[in-house]
Amino acid sequence: MRDSIINKLKNGVASRASKKYTKKLEISTDSNMPMVNHKCQFNAVHAVKHKNAVAVIECIMIGDRDCTAHYINLMSDGRIIDYTLGWAWSGADYRFVRYVPDSEYENIDDSLCDLKKTLCGKLPWYCKLLRVDKWDLC
Repeated sequence: MRDSIINKLKNGVASRASKKYTKKLEISTDSNMPMVNHKCQFNAVHAVKHKNAVAVIECIMIGDRDCTAHYINLMSDGRIIDYTLGWAWSGADYRFVRYVPDSEYENIDDSLCDLKKTLCGKLPWYCKLLRVDKWDLC
């Protein structure tokens, strides 16, 4: 039952996100190996700080029944690269949220938390009983 409720909530979050964030992004691949970890926000900031990219892009990836808050990079030639997931996700439905100002790089986890709050909104009262939080949903 808990999984069913979580799936329903995820579907609702994805539906709202799809309507709110309409600008789709084309992702290019790069010869660098993806990091394939769960720290996209740090990977994206690292790429800018080490001159491998010029900007951090906050985005969401929309799946069939869910969505994920995510961070990728803008390159100097205009391409957009995902250093975390790489080529395996290049066909995914990435949606632009915003360019992250460099003033947020040192506290990029706060930016991620804010995006998740925006995506999930206020959760229904029963989520607390089921121990469901925003981290489970996006």
